Amino acid sequence: MKNIVLCNRYLIPKKGEIMKNKEELAIDILKKYSQEHIVQLIEKQSEDKKREEVIDKILSIDFSELEDLYEQTLKPLDIDTSEIEPVIALKKDKLSQEEVDSYIRAGRDVVIGNKFAVVTMAGGQGTRLRI
Repeated sequence: MKNIVLCNRYLIPKKGEIMKNKEELAIDILKKYSQEHIVQLIEKQSEDKKREEVIDKILSIDFSELEDLYEQTLKPLDIDTSEIEPVIALKKDKLSQEEVDSYIRAGRDVVIGNKFAVVTMAGGQGTRLRI
């Protein structure tokens, strides 16, 4: 990969170097980022058009940026948790239409004011158990 520059999805050999084909470049990139298992996807494609599509998709991915983003997820976050409070659970089917409309308006105001948070909750059992 040292002898190739990827520029706007075109393969440009460095001066005096031999240009690799797209498949070789894609495989080199996958190996560099420990994604050799994806090489099997390339090898399984018997149809040339499909094979080229897979290779083009691989070459369109910025693996370096993905690696950087992943590394950032491993860094500890300095977050002020002093204002985090438990969320009161409501059952929408137990609310009147007026209450539902009120919550919708309040939610829109919060989002428009750029003052919102994300809440992730486990779920699914309630519907299966008909709670």
